[in-house]
Amino acid sequence: MSHSATSWPVLDESALYGLVGDFVEAVSPYTEADHAGLALDFLASFGSVVGGGPHAIAAAAQHPARLFVVLVGESARARKGTVRANVRPIFERVAETWSRDCVNSGVGSGEGVISAVADDSEQPNRDNGCLLSSPNLHACSRWPSETARLSALC
Repeated sequence: MSHSATSWPVLDESALYGLVGDFVEAVSPYTEADHAGLALDFLASFGSVVGGGPHAIAAAAQHPARLFVVLVGESARARKGTVRANVRPIFERVAETWSRDCVNSGVGSGEGVISAVADDSEQPNRDNGCLLSSPNLHACSRWPSETARLSALC
C-alpha cells in the first residue's frame, strides 16, 4: 500500500491478482467498500472454506491459507460491514454448508469464541476452521484477559 500523510492509502494493483482480483473488479462499481477490505475478507473466507489441507511451503514449514483479518475504520463511515455484505453472498452460493455451519457473527465473548472452535464430541476429527465476524471489535476488548488469552490460543 502506498500513501502520503494526507491521502487514503491505495492498494497496489498487484495485490488484486487472480480470483480475488476478479471478484474485487466485479463488485467495485456497485459498492463503496474498500478494495483492500474486499480482498482481505474474500481471502479469509476462502482460507476458512478450504481449511488446513492446501498449503504453501516456505523454509520447510507448511503455511495454510488461514488468515486473521481485522478491518479498522471509523464507525458508521468506513463501510466495514459493507465489505462482509459483498463477500458473504458469493460464499453462500459456492460453500453453502460452510456458510451455514462455520460462519459466526457477533461473537461477543471469549467463551463464544471458544465454543465456536471447540472440538465436537460427535465429530472429533473434523476441521474446526470457522470464520468469526464481529462488526464491533471494541466488544472483544471487554473480554476478561484470561478468556481473551485462551481464545487467542484456540
